Amino acid sequence: MPIAPPARQDSEARSILTGEFIDRAAEASFRRATYDTFCKQQRILVWIILLAAGPIIVADHLLLRGTAMPDLFLPQRVIHFIIPLLWLRAIRGGATTETIDRWALTYALYLTAETFYLMTLYRADYQMILPRVILFILAGNIFLDIAAAYRLTYNVAIFAATTVGLAVIFPIAMDERVLAFVILVVAVGIGVVAGGWLSVLRRGEYLHARTLERANLALIEERRRAEEASAARSVFLANVSHELRTPLNAVIGFSEILRTEMFGPVGNARYKGYADDISSSGTRLLALIDDLLHLSRIEGGEANMVAEWIDVDAALAEWVGAFAPQASARGQTLDLAPLPPGLAVRFDRQALRHAFTGLLSNATGFTQRGGTITVGFDTGSGGVSSALYVRDNGPGIAPETIERLHRPFEQFDAHTARGSGGWGLGLPLVHGLALANGARLDISSPTGRGTEARIAFAPEAVRWENSAA
Repeated sequence: MPIAPPARQDSEARSILTGEFIDRAAEASFRRATYDTFCKQQRILVWIILLAAGPIIVADHLLLRGTAMPDLFLPQRVIHFIIPLLWLRAIRGGATTETIDRWALTYALYLTAETFYLMTLYRADYQMILPRVILFILAGNIFLDIAAAYRLTYNVAIFAATTVGLAVIFPIAMDERVLAFVILVVAVGIGVVAGGWLSVLRRGEYLHARTLERANLALIEERRRAEEASAARSVFLANVSHELRTPLNAVIGFSEILRTEMFGPVGNARYKGYADDISSSGTRLLALIDDLLHLSRIEGGEANMVAEWIDVDAALAEWVGAFAPQASARGQTLDLAPLPPGLAVRFDRQALRHAFTGLLSNATGFTQRGGTITVGFDTGSGGVSSALYVRDNGPGIAPETIERLHRPFEQFDAHTARGSGGWGLGLPLVHGLALANGARLDISSPTGRGTEARIAFAPEAVRWENSAA
């Protein structure tokens, strides 16, 4: 039965603003599961900061040379390297996501403090500070994949510092302050929304991967159970078959004694008729049990196949000759097409006999009276495999039904099958015997124009006088 995807649990609900799981345990599970990816992204971010710090410091130095506070320049610039290096060390040292988040927040807050410091240096030029603040806000929300509480702290800090700068430090007109404040609010809004959206995407991918993992584990478990059930069924069939064969052989043997009147007349002709029925029914039941036993052994991988080179001409002549009376009794013609000289196939002899007689039995059972059954061997050409075939001119099989015939107890026409005495085991058994010997069973049947069943052999399992071998 199909497996439904796991239902979404309440613990997987996410915050609208931050995108994080509302359930702290679910959030912690997400961070543990994505730790390696998180560290990789953080490491790349830190290296970008370290590589960008040099040019930024040079630019600031050129701008700050004429300021009144040059003594703070050197230690302030050094911190741009110290904090990222400590941040990188925490990442490489396998620190927790909480510790890595704290280093990211420390650097973000340092940028906020530095920005506020620069405001005091550029009192008359807020246009140089505002773009810097907007860049920090957007980058901090989008690229810093840190906890929502830390991201909120950063946003509040830089928003408050810039607001104070606009209200107190910068000597600008009111309309400019309002415009700058609106730009700042829009930047914070965009940063928060973008950061929350990316957070939602990351957790959505995590939930999708976890759903696929759950479904995969469920499928693996179902497959294991199915294999165990199949193995148990095969063992059961094998045991039952063995247990039934002994008493059934006794029934058939005693019915044969009565039918042949081995120890004298039975006294009433009706008893002899009953004995005939018992023997016939017992023989049919024994054949069914034998097929079940063979099938269970093949499915359980216990079929002991001993491959040998078989003379196809002699084998087919023997098997077709043994089957000819049955076909004649049904008013059918059984023909053996000419075979290539010296033809031989590598196969288990008993398995090939069983498979071939199974195909013949199927053909005679489903071909009308007066029909023709042809047996032959196609040596293959144009990419077609060499194959032993049994072809009839019966009613044929619908294409959509052919695939089902490889499964036990499947029949393409239940009414016809009952009339022919079929159990739906013939073709599955042939299919299993073919696979166990490195061959395959192919069935083709243009509806209304007969059926052709082929046991296709591997190239190395066929040889004849004119072959390269």
